[in-house]
Amino acid sequence: MMSMTSDLYFENSGTFIDSRLACPSDERRATVNVFAANLYESPQARERIETQLLYGETVAPVEVHGQYTKVISLTDGYKGWTETAFLCDQQVPNFFVSVPLAHLYGAPDLKTADPQHLSMGSLVTLNDHAMVNGFLQTEEGAYIYAKHVRPIGHWRADPVSVALEFLHAPYLWGGKTSSGLDCSALIQLSFAACGVKLHRDSDLQGEWSGHSVEHAARGDLAFFPGHVGMMLDEKLMLHANATHMKVTVDPLESVIDWVRREGHGTPFHGFKRI
Repeated sequence: MMSMTSDLYFENSGTFIDSRLACPSDERRATVNVFAANLYESPQARERIETQLLYGETVAPVEVHGQYTKVISLTDGYKGWTETAFLCDQQVPNFFVSVPLAHLYGAPDLKTADPQHLSMGSLVTLNDHAMVNGFLQTEEGAYIYAKHVRPIGHWRADPVSVALEFLHAPYLWGGKTSSGLDCSALIQLSFAACGVKLHRDSDLQGEWSGHSVEHAARGDLAFFPGHVGMMLDEKLMLHANATHMKVTVDPLESVIDWVRREGHGTPFHGFKRI
């Protein structure tokens, strides 16, 4: 996925590269309160999704137009419009969802009806000193299985292992969840679970992330026109793609052939190592 509205640059440390676009310290903040809030380029219903904001993400509201609010994501600097109803007062999370899909229950019981879904990267505020039946309680009184979350800062060790957990997840342009995600979201989410901030879109990931290498190894990123994948070894690549409409493992050379046939110019841009 190539960038449309993301122009707030981060280093891997999480600091802003372009300080002119950083939000002032006194800017109002809000938190996303749904599984995934679609972000649009303008405040018009049924436009193409640019990206999604996950549950618990912090945003800076900029402007309100009707039922939509323009926000800046403090996760990756993406700007866009989302439904105002999907925002609430700012929360201060201390845990992140570390598995592709978790649930928020109304009681510490796995048989509780109608749980709320949370995707990897969602943020929650938990009391980590009160374990009940293997569940931790949120500030709002809901419960989440303790093994499905990690304290922020207690990152996972290997982005490749994280990315492989999304194998066969459906492809969705602009999607950022286990219910549907695109190529660059797979990369961003996998590295974020390991404590590494990357841009949302493939072209900016290629421009700002890591350093170029000639020969691929496990975990290297492979870049194409408008596309990115993660190498499992020197030949096989894991990627969310519209060819199969899901996350698959394919030979690198096969993907290069697909892109070449689509006529997007140079079919392969090279490898980057984070």
